[in-house]
Formats: sequence, structure tokens, C-alpha cells
Amino acid sequence: MFKFNFDGSAPVEIKFTGSQRPRSISIDSTDGSAWVGTDAGVFKISADGKTKKQVASTGDEARVSVNTTDGSCWIADSSGNVMKYSKTGQKVLDASLTKALTEPKYIAVNSTTGNVWVADSQAGILVKLDANGKELMRTTEVGMPVSPSVNFKTGDLWVADAKNFQVVKISANGKVLRTIPGFTFPASVSVNSKTGDVWVADQFANSVTKIPANGQPVSVPGFTLPISVSVDYWEEK
Repeated sequence: MFKFNFDGSAPVEIKFTGSQRPRSISIDSTDGSAWVGTDAGVFKISADGKTKKQVASTGDEARVSVNTTDGSCWIADSSGNVMKYSKTGQKVLDASLTKALTEPKYIAVNSTTGNVWVADSQAGILVKLDANGKELMRTTEVGMPVSPSVNFKTGDLWVADAKNFQVVKISANGKVLRTIPGFTFPASVSVNSKTGDVWVADQFANSVTKIPANGQPVSVPGFTLPISVSVDYWEEK
């Protein structure tokens, strides 16, 4: 894994060995550090990229999502664990689920409310938790939920449905608001909370699609199997 300056210069290599295959990364904008989910636990990387510390032991394919308000990090893995860690790397809680999940491999925190969405792709379940890990609701409206992304301002959730080759917009209370069909394999979704626009990496179509908040999708070709997309967004204070 590499850390670059804003202009792409001066890369710093962060080495992972053996089964430490990076699966997910989330930046803590409060201090510039990075949380990295791997197949051998979760690591926290210092802002300068020079220090790597393991903060959690997990099952395979750990996914991470940092709450940029307080620097805490939510973690989900393929063994069914959903956990919250403090900014300093201490385990705060295990999620209180009404029923165990099969493979909760995707997770997204709303930094405004502290609520969390967890996607269990294999079981076709989306679960919403509050900031204390209590289950608020679950829905099976999405066949194979992948890569959930929360709009911090509205609370709406955008998520890829890899089974039905579509992208779905879900309200904060779990109601399906919009469905965008026609994808080949939507592998990753990222919403711009400022504009409401959504970007989708359509892996097997070799394209990235922009879904305007009030408009029709526009695809950008020329990619080779894009598997991830991320929108840069911050509020000036």
C-alpha cells in the first residue's frame, strides 16, 4: 500500500506481509491517519505513513469505515463480526444484532448521525445500527448489497445490487426511493454528500458511471475492470 502527497508526489510504501492482504481503507480526516482492513486484522497507519500498528484481530476480508466526526472506526468481517473501535484503537463495543449475519463484508458510517449500515452480501441483508451498535432495522430489498455509501446530509443510502445488476437508493428509514438498472457488475458506489451525485464502478463494463442527483446516468468508458471508486468531499469550517 502507498501513501501519496496531495499532488501525487513522494510516495511512502506501507508493507503488508503474508496474509495481511489489504481489503479496505478509510481515512480519519481528524488527524490524517488511515485504518486498513486486511485478511489478518485491522491496522492503523500514521498520517505520515511511517508507523503501522495492529489494532484489531478479525476474520478474513475485514472492512473499515471511519466516523470523521470523532475518529472512531467501525469494522465488519466475513466471520460475522461487527465492531466499533475508538480513535485510539480500543474496542468500544460489539454490535447488538437481532440475528447473526452470514458475511457482513461491507460497512458505511454516517458521520453526521453516527448510524451505521452493514451489508451482508451473501444473505442479501442490509442492517442499520445506531451509534451504540443497537440494531434499528434490517431490509432484504436489495438482492446482493455491495459497497454501501451514505449521504451525510440526507441520511439516504446508495448501494450496489450485484445480483440484479442495479444501483439502489434507500431512505434513512429503509424505503427504496430509486432504482437504476442496466449495469453489468456494479462493484463500488460512492456518493457526493454535497451535490447528491453518485459514482459507480461498473467492473465488467469497463466503465465508471455518474448518476446526477437530478438527471440521467452518464457512463465514462476507457477503464479496465474498475473495482473501486471514491468521491472526495469535505466541508470548510
